[in-house]
Amino acid sequence: MYRYARLVLAIGTLTTIAVLTPMARGSGGPQLSTPMAWGTVDFGDRVQYRLDGAACAGTPVHVHIGGSSRVDAVGPLSGAVRDPLAPGSCIGIARVPTEAAVRAKGWAPGDRVTVRLVSPGDEVALRYQRVEVDQGRGAKGKPKAVTPAVRDPRGGSRDQAMSMSTGDVVSIGQVDLTKIYSISLRVCLTEPKPHITPTRLELRAGARNAPSIIGVVDVADDLNNAHKSNFGWPNCWQTQPWPIINKVPGRAPELFVAVDLTAMPVEISWIDFNGTGAKVPDAPATDPVGTQRIFDGKSFTGWTASSCAIDDDGSVRQTHTKSPANYAPLVTEGFVGEQGCSMTYTARKLHNVVIRFAYRLQSFEDNGAVYVGGREIQMREAGEFLTGGIQGNTVPDALTGWAIDNPPSGYPAQRIKSNSYPDWNQIEVVQIGSRHIVRINGRTVTDCSDCLPDPAPYNFEVQAQPNFSYTYGVGYRMDTGPTNPVTDDPSNWGNLSFKNFRVYDCKSATDPVCVGGPSVNGLPQ
Repeated sequence: MYRYARLVLAIGTLTTIAVLTPMARGSGGPQLSTPMAWGTVDFGDRVQYRLDGAACAGTPVHVHIGGSSRVDAVGPLSGAVRDPLAPGSCIGIARVPTEAAVRAKGWAPGDRVTVRLVSPGDEVALRYQRVEVDQGRGAKGKPKAVTPAVRDPRGGSRDQAMSMSTGDVVSIGQVDLTKIYSISLRVCLTEPKPHITPTRLELRAGARNAPSIIGVVDVADDLNNAHKSNFGWPNCWQTQPWPIINKVPGRAPELFVAVDLTAMPVEISWIDFNGTGAKVPDAPATDPVGTQRIFDGKSFTGWTASSCAIDDDGSVRQTHTKSPANYAPLVTEGFVGEQGCSMTYTARKLHNVVIRFAYRLQSFEDNGAVYVGGREIQMREAGEFLTGGIQGNTVPDALTGWAIDNPPSGYPAQRIKSNSYPDWNQIEVVQIGSRHIVRINGRTVTDCSDCLPDPAPYNFEVQAQPNFSYTYGVGYRMDTGPTNPVTDDPSNWGNLSFKNFRVYDCKSATDPVCVGGPSVNGLPQ
């Protein structure tokens, strides 16, 4: 898919919610040795734990979510079982309460929330993966929690933002960054476009003046900032994903959001921590009766495919050539370059269906697409509509977006939900009439009935797009001298993998298999 000029590969900002106090360890009974404190989880995730103690078998373990109510939302009971490979130790998996269960206790997006894994004799504090910056602690300057003048269309009724100016620093507490590969920053630039002066942000780890783990990023760069998803919304709010590129000092450092330089106040609502985090990678959903497996993992029977290879595990991946033309994206912005792996299901046409499969991205910059009725559902972590978002009228928006607010176009995904490599991701694409729903790893990221028309029966297609996955810069190797710049090899671009394709034909417009799952706000339809 299109991505406009990227003159620099920038790296992003990060933030977390309220600064929390570590939980006191229990004084008696089996003790939790894993997970480690401050690991990130989302509602509905599964968390693996280990209890140490001679009498650990059968110990009840729950995940507690605290928030607006004095009564916690409590996940299902998990009973620890003995680990036959580790005498005196027990293991188990506990499920985090769903968003519907948390909302039933009065919570709404933007409210304070705590996550605890609890046993009778111990507990471990975890972090909700969406961290509200306005609930952080001012560490320098005069940052201020405010009710935004321009409300975030994806915020809750009580949602606030942190207004920050040059020199302001906010502590967002500790976060375990194990298996976290990027962050998503929800930011409003308070002045209208075009933004002619920079707004430079950092995410510092370990101390308020420590180096930034995402580099120094200009969130106000309207022209060259490819790390933004402001398509589909008419106001100032953007979601900007940024990869973590620099060394993290320790497992769970205290994190600080810092504004190095800005000519205008910048409002920051939240930061998502993207990746597997503390959860157990998601397993394929149980398929309903009538589901058809449409790819056997052995051959492309029933499909047309190009530039694809099947691996021993039944997954399909990109195959690369050695052609010098593969470097063409560097000068054509991706419009010329190596052909990506493309798979089209030709055994029959689909309409009013649920399509399930697994995908895996190798790099933050990877780009791909799912085509339903010839319209693109994006697979891109770095910006625009995000993985699972419905692509809109991208090219005209990109041509004018640097100077004016973009008109509503398409539907950006609610959040990034991909796991960290090499973990696989489970995706479900629902098309029933004009309604299109995308669920990734158990979370609805897209649910829109007016973004795309009801398509005619179609051939389903998936693509890897190495031509839009390029990264480049200038580096110097000590063994080649200071005059020999290098760029990332095209064989590292667009390495998406796919497997386990299934399809279910919806029986009606109200078939609960198709439309009965959670909506984007976590509640059942």
